[in-house]
Amino acid sequence: MSGVLNDCDTILQAAPVRFVDPYAALLAALAELTSDDLLSPSEKPAENIRWTAILGERAGIDASAAALGITTERTAYTNAYNTLNGYIVGGLGAAFTTIPGSAVPIVGATYRTNFTNYFSAKQTLLNAITAASAMRAAYSSVTGKPDVYRIVTSGGANTASLISPQGLYVNGTHSMGVRRSYVLAVIRRSDHAIVHLQNYDVYGNGADSAGRNAATLAGDLNNFANSPGQYIVVVYSGDEPYNLRLTGGLDSALYRNGASRAVFGSPQFQYRATYALIGISGCGEGNGAEAYQGAVVEDPNSWIDVTFQLYQGQILGVTSNYKPKTLQDFSYTGDMNATSGAPAGTNVAGVPAETVVAKANNALPAAPTFAINFNGDGDIYGAANSTLSAGFSVNPAGYTGSYSVDWSIRVTSGRATQGPYLIVTGNSASVTATSNTGVVRFVVTAVVTHSGGLTASAGGSSSLNFGSA
Repeated sequence: MSGVLNDCDTILQAAPVRFVDPYAALLAALAELTSDDLLSPSEKPAENIRWTAILGERAGIDASAAALGITTERTAYTNAYNTLNGYIVGGLGAAFTTIPGSAVPIVGATYRTNFTNYFSAKQTLLNAITAASAMRAAYSSVTGKPDVYRIVTSGGANTASLISPQGLYVNGTHSMGVRRSYVLAVIRRSDHAIVHLQNYDVYGNGADSAGRNAATLAGDLNNFANSPGQYIVVVYSGDEPYNLRLTGGLDSALYRNGASRAVFGSPQFQYRATYALIGISGCGEGNGAEAYQGAVVEDPNSWIDVTFQLYQGQILGVTSNYKPKTLQDFSYTGDMNATSGAPAGTNVAGVPAETVVAKANNALPAAPTFAINFNGDGDIYGAANSTLSAGFSVNPAGYTGSYSVDWSIRVTSGRATQGPYLIVTGNSASVTATSNTGVVRFVVTAVVTHSGGLTASAGGSSSLNFGSA
């Protein structure tokens, strides 16, 4: 009918209907998920859990490695962690930790490589920790090992850097510190028990040691000397050992236990020098090992670092020994010229004194000269979890006659699982240590003493490098 609106016309004239693809969002999410260079919101929760676990485990792993002295693997692990941390925190930032957030642009290859390198370095370090722990446990279960004693001390004016705290160490454990004048440590040879450990303020006549002075120390030394051969007697100084040391019978008591007039009783013994004695109870004068440093009053280089081992009551490998060098050490105060004061033309057994002097001077042995040869140029390299040795020898030259050699070692850095041990055989010596990884650096010194009393010394540094074969 004309002019009448038909219902069908109304429907046909309405706005067109839009077609919405129900799969578009799904396809976009799938594209994010499958893209190698996008970290999708659905992937981020698992990745954040993995990253949080890494943050939580790192401190414990690093502390375990440090406690066992592991260096190479620990450094590689730290570097891998730092690279990954820089990539996640510094590169991806808050977008990585915001969940669900939006997709995070990444470089897939770099992302995977950083995580892979971390987990690889972590596993290598865990393997090293396991091996080192097993080695330490195995060594701790070994019976009959030698006990290692170390004495580190200095004079009051010393400026050299030493380990802290100073004093007496037994198998690496600090047992007694340094006090003014002297400390006496007595070790029973039958079971290595320390039966006496006390300090004596000889300088202050007992002011800093509850009245224990030179006479008190002398009395204690004599008591142990009355049981000859039963004890190891260790005496070491601190700060100032010079004043009043020859009073109260202290010198005689020390001589009974191995000290000597040429060292402890020497007029060359200086104010604020450093002294140590390792002797056997009642062994007699001069039969102990003495260490001394102090060339002048308040010598800034007055310090000693002495190590010895005790195995079944026997002293092994004392690493320092002082020998008297001049007649002044024996308290000689006369002229060094045997014909001093004789008038011209004086004969000695019918020979002119001038001739005697000339022949005597020509007969004096020259000061020993020698060199220490280091195997492997001084630095030894070997596999991790191994035992390494560095060998040394002395080649005296330029004189004739008999001589003796005293060897010493001073560790300057690093730590081994076992050792380092100094093994001496006459002109030769070796330093041996066992460890997992790392570097042990040390200084070896040899002192040659000629039968005529002249001495010469030489030394050098070396290192044992574990895990650097």
